[in-house]
Amino acid sequence: MNIFKSIRTKLILGCICLSIIPIFLITSMLYLRSVKIINKTTANSTLLNLKRNSEKVDELFMNTYYNLVNFTFNNQLREAIGEKDDEKIKKLLHNHALLDTFLDSVYLYLPDEKKLISSFDEQRSIYIDSLDKLGTPLPKVAQNNWIETFEYKNNIIEKDKNLFTIKKKIYDPNEDEVIGIVIANVDERKIYFSLLNDLSAHLEDDVLLLNSDNIIVSTKKKDEIGEHFTLEKSMLETYSTKGFNIIDVNGENTLIAYYVSRLTKYKMVYMVPQKIIISDIKDIKYVALISTLIVLVAVGVLWYILTMDIYRPIYKMKKLMKEVGQGNFDVQIPSERKDELGVLIKGFNSMTEQVNHLFNEVYKTKYQKKEAELKALQSQITPHFLYNTLTSIRCVAIIQSSKTVSNMLGSLIELLQATAGKRNVYVTLDEEIHQVNNYIKLQQFRYNDAFMMEYEIDEDVKACLLPKLILQPLVENSLQHGLDLRHKQGKITVRAYTEDHDLFVYVIDNGRGIAKETVEKIFTGEIDKSRKFSGIGVNNVDERIKLYFGEGYGLTYILDEKHGTKAMIKLPLFKSEEELE
Repeated sequence: MNIFKSIRTKLILGCICLSIIPIFLITSMLYLRSVKIINKTTANSTLLNLKRNSEKVDELFMNTYYNLVNFTFNNQLREAIGEKDDEKIKKLLHNHALLDTFLDSVYLYLPDEKKLISSFDEQRSIYIDSLDKLGTPLPKVAQNNWIETFEYKNNIIEKDKNLFTIKKKIYDPNEDEVIGIVIANVDERKIYFSLLNDLSAHLEDDVLLLNSDNIIVSTKKKDEIGEHFTLEKSMLETYSTKGFNIIDVNGENTLIAYYVSRLTKYKMVYMVPQKIIISDIKDIKYVALISTLIVLVAVGVLWYILTMDIYRPIYKMKKLMKEVGQGNFDVQIPSERKDELGVLIKGFNSMTEQVNHLFNEVYKTKYQKKEAELKALQSQITPHFLYNTLTSIRCVAIIQSSKTVSNMLGSLIELLQATAGKRNVYVTLDEEIHQVNNYIKLQQFRYNDAFMMEYEIDEDVKACLLPKLILQPLVENSLQHGLDLRHKQGKITVRAYTEDHDLFVYVIDNGRGIAKETVEKIFTGEIDKSRKFSGIGVNNVDERIKLYFGEGYGLTYILDEKHGTKAMIKLPLFKSEEELE
């Protein structure tokens, strides 16, 4: 489109692009920085919450453990075990479960009788070979924790219920034998809703509790319990007690933060999609977009106004250049500017002024040249019927044996043919001398051989070209204004030679000389031309030479009023018209 070729459009688009780039970069940097800060702030806040709740987990299990230790030293429990009083044992277990509200149930396993008694009133004693029958504990890494917990799914009493358990052995003080194992059970759901659920603030986030083997032991989704947590390998492979990272989960960036409890070594993990965290700053994108559009419109309008001052003179210059291309050189841009555009406008005005001057000068020169040529042709007595008639007269003179008349008519006919028959601008010096001879023959008959002609011309210059009819007017001028035929024999000498790549031709007479005033009248054309053979004045010779070859060439009269007249013609040396090109 032509609109994109405009320098003004390019300036505006360039400025808009230069505005978009920093705005985009700054906005992107601010957005990314904001995201990073919010991620870090959210992670640090989450770590504080995870730490607080992890400490609660330790505290609850520590209380449960202490209560369980005290319970194992209960004398009534030892007596009931010794007396094998199941009802009394059940009642003591039930009371202990009620005492610790965190507990879900309490079991007592008697290894000698392979009997399992629970704290549930309606539950009867169960005989099992070992505690493994209750349920297989989830795997975990053995650690030197003075509070050791286990996680398993109950298969007998509380079927399909995920439990956290603490076991404590009861020893016979006399024989140092294990007479029973007390098992304190905590429901996984109670752990989740008491300690994990309150960390969840969004529908899409998740809170998990992992054991030392990174097995999920508590989470929102019960079917995930018992599975390995494998999303964050760096978290699993490190012994750091806390940390956070942004990882890709199912094609979505997710913040994962964790904290490891000091006593139980449980890892509490919080997961939340990053889009949830940065949802509050999503408006920054739209604000940035709207701001960018506003800035672009403002910049576009501002640059449109500012470029008017630049574009107007350029547009004006462009318009006038088209006019110059169409031939109108007489154009100028008015301006008083002092800046770079002012310099351009000044240069343009100077250029058009010089071009106009050169054009007018060249046009005028060509016009004058054509006019001079036309004048030279129009001034010639060239009617064809004239030399046809003279040819007929010459034939009659020959028939009547009038040799003098015949020779005169022959010279006149050749002279007329040279002026009328040939339209060439240039002739050789030899041809020009021949025409001068024809003219001299006529004039010698007229003046009864009162003068003579002499030629001092080198052979190598006879082939040089020069404008035709430039020597005859000079010879004629010597006859009319130079020679004094009444007092002495006249002599006209034509001399030609070359020097420094120029041709010099002299026409010299031995007459009375020529005055300066006469030379001025000759060059101004004031001398009457009606008496001349061709009607071509000496000034016309000088004008034609200058028109053809420039101001460095032309006709010059060397003044000498006592020793005759000397006319000098200076011409460029050339033997073909191609040499002039």
